[in-house]
Amino acid sequence: MNTTLKCVAPVLLCFLLSAPLAAREAQVDSLIARGQAAFEDNKKDQAIKALTAAIKQNPDNIQTYLAVAPIYINAGYLDHAMKAFKEALKLNDASPEAQTGIADIYYKKASGGIMAVYHARKAVSAARRATRLDPTYAPAYILLGRAYIRLNENHTAASRAFAQALTHQPDNPEIAYLLGTSYIELRRNAEGRQRDNQMILSESILKNLEYHLENARFLPIAAQILFDKGEPEKALNVFEQFIATLPETERIYYDDIARVGTKEELKIYEETPEAERPAFLEQFWAKRDFDLLTEVNERLIEHYRRVWYARNHFAEAKTPWDARGDIYIRYGDPDYRARSGRANPEI
Repeated sequence: MNTTLKCVAPVLLCFLLSAPLAAREAQVDSLIARGQAAFEDNKKDQAIKALTAAIKQNPDNIQTYLAVAPIYINAGYLDHAMKAFKEALKLNDASPEAQTGIADIYYKKASGGIMAVYHARKAVSAARRATRLDPTYAPAYILLGRAYIRLNENHTAASRAFAQALTHQPDNPEIAYLLGTSYIELRRNAEGRQRDNQMILSESILKNLEYHLENARFLPIAAQILFDKGEPEKALNVFEQFIATLPETERIYYDDIARVGTKEELKIYEETPEAERPAFLEQFWAKRDFDLLTEVNERLIEHYRRVWYARNHFAEAKTPWDARGDIYIRYGDPDYRARSGRANPEI
């Protein structure tokens, strides 16, 4: 065999071997796409048939299982997805993606029913295992935090998980929002405010959260963090910046004083000419200010916070919120007086 042939032979052999492999991978991709499309068209039998065929074409490739499982999850076929993730773990028992997928299935099964608590515990356990498999895999920490909340509204543990996730993906807006919402729940609890909120307010976490200060969705959370840091002027500015991003139909809820004012005040407000209403509102909130010695009206900040909270927690069944929202906007948290050391005015 001449020298040229010796050099060409290995290349030719690699080409001959890779061609069938590439064709098989293309066929697998086609079957997966066909299965997803069939589910979207509500052709469930065809979808399962296509996805099953994809796995049979490439049973030793973990990526096939990892691609098929989420499609099953989105279609509501959680048991099929669980089987796919478990098969993936057989191929690689150190796969954080597969382990997190299993945790996600338990998390979804924990949404209701008599087995909800059991599945929530399984979700926490599976997610914790995923974080041990790869301590830098942010999706595992996200799932762990969600699972803690679903299990027993443990925002202390959840906030730690979300904070860990944020260190690995500091530019991820969803993680920042999850951490922020857990912070909001913790700040409503005296114990959490004293201990766990200090962790979220640490310089390293705040530095990561700074990535998201321009995100309109995150602005109300940023305002509350700034207020707790002792920067009420910045907090009010950020809240006003957030309100300015809202459509008029949403903005009116923040300007509405119907759930705060007395009947007499509301009557006067209705009779006040449009041009004079800003001055009336300034006086209205000044009378309710927590600290008259400060330039910033902290009661107005608190009002914005309550309205935002009501819109996000009490609006599932009714717009803008149900009766709980009315009570919350007027009175705030039940323990607000004890926690803040300030008056909790009824009006």
